[in-house]
Amino acid sequence: MQKNFVFVLLINSFFCYSQQAYYFISFKEKDSTLLKSDPRLFLSEKSLARRIKYNLPLLSVSDLPLKNNYLYKLDSSGIAIKTKSKWLNGVIVFCEKSNLQTLKNFDFVNDVKFIGYNTEEQSQSKEKIDLEEKLILLESKFGIDKTTSNEISTNKNKFSDEYGAASKQIKMLKLDELHKKNFTGKNIAIAVIDAGFKNLNKNKYFNDLKITSSYDFYSNNENVFDGDEHGTAVISCMAVNFKNNFIGSAPDANYLLYRSETSSSEYPVEEYFWTCAAEMADSAGADIINTSLGYSKFDESNLGHNYKELNGNTTVISKAVNTAVSKGILVFVSAGNEGDNFWRNLTTPGDADSAITIAACDEEFEYTSFSSVGPTSNKKQKPDLAALGLNVKIISATGKIIDGKGTSYSCPIISGAAACLLQANLNASPSQIKMALQMSATNYFNPDKFLGYGVPDLFLADKLLKKYLNDTLLDVQIINNKMHLTFYINTPQKVEISFASPIENEFWNTKEKIKKSSFVRMQIKHYKKIKQGVFVVKLKTNSGINYFQFEKK
Repeated sequence: MQKNFVFVLLINSFFCYSQQAYYFISFKEKDSTLLKSDPRLFLSEKSLARRIKYNLPLLSVSDLPLKNNYLYKLDSSGIAIKTKSKWLNGVIVFCEKSNLQTLKNFDFVNDVKFIGYNTEEQSQSKEKIDLEEKLILLESKFGIDKTTSNEISTNKNKFSDEYGAASKQIKMLKLDELHKKNFTGKNIAIAVIDAGFKNLNKNKYFNDLKITSSYDFYSNNENVFDGDEHGTAVISCMAVNFKNNFIGSAPDANYLLYRSETSSSEYPVEEYFWTCAAEMADSAGADIINTSLGYSKFDESNLGHNYKELNGNTTVISKAVNTAVSKGILVFVSAGNEGDNFWRNLTTPGDADSAITIAACDEEFEYTSFSSVGPTSNKKQKPDLAALGLNVKIISATGKIIDGKGTSYSCPIISGAAACLLQANLNASPSQIKMALQMSATNYFNPDKFLGYGVPDLFLADKLLKKYLNDTLLDVQIINNKMHLTFYINTPQKVEISFASPIENEFWNTKEKIKKSSFVRMQIKHYKKIKQGVFVVKLKTNSGINYFQFEKK
């Protein structure tokens, strides 16, 4: 849905009163000789510890600071620097248009790019937006369904278990199996980059929330509780721990809250603020970044993205996502809510090469029509995974349990699940976490442009990451009347798989050559021909024979 036209005209009318705007000033170079310096001069202990843990390069050009003499010259000229980005090698400034020529005259400046207006400050002196306009605007930006905002009763008798209203969205992932083992995200740091976390500090559902870092890049302060309510709803899918009413996917994780977005307008400056937030998350020791934001069109059409740009590494924000992942951070991104619109495609950074992009499904694990579809413009498989995004339970800024709609909510459900998986497998690398989530998912054998690999099974994903397993049959699943076998092979070899009755009467057998040490997931179509009863799957490897009993009803 497009933004409310009257509202956009209202915002644009403010600009005639002020020529001040955001510009990004990119610099020509960094001091690459600093790459030989001690990384501790430029990186936090937490950031370094993550890189050491995953055996990543300790220092890259993107980590190097901006040249001090460049910053000094800008400051001396009277140009106010809003914020700096070492990853982008430049600064965001907020200044009059008349200052542009001065900026371009500096010999160290590579480019000066207009990236937007501060519509928040300009709108403060105007009348408040009509509530209906606000809802339309939020729906277009985040996929909030204004028709499903009725409060859900929190009468304890209504809910069948301790997860309360959130039971379905957690158990669809079999995440409750990890929670039973006390893998609830403890000591895992999740950065949430969003449009604000309105009333989060006053909301009873967040009384136990562990916030270790916060920053509002619009206001340049640590108060993130006066912005939009979207971030409050997003984080509720993960962080709430209110027994018998609502438990999120990672109730014991540590949270870093960053505001990079405003709901009052759409300009490229938000992609630059997001980059700055990701840099801060890296420094603060984030293990995971969740972002339920996406960009395609902006309030000035010439600034928007076309589909060709969604190739994984072109937009400012997709580059930032890839940089964050290169530093050992898992980044989960909502696919977008454009499925029913003319655009229909992913929004960026859902296209980012290294992002784990999350689509929305319904309670039957089926695609929901509003969820943006892949692939990227260079035909890379996207989205990656899916979770419940229709009639998903969220907590509002007013402290009510309501129904939500959007990939904005399916994304944090998965982010929180990944935190639990990481806690359960502390030595697993980000790429291994991603592999386990994909291999465990419902569409593993047939990923598509709608749900990617589908809905992950966290119980199976955890098994896949237990690397001490040696030539072992891990799991048998029946999906769409097909049998899925998952096992781990420690060395390249031939394996033999057979079905047998409990008295060892073998009636089906196959041999497969496994070329490398790896997790293997196979689809056994022969399952359709098996009659009802109790059977045994037998996996014969160099290490011996493994059995797995199952019943076909």
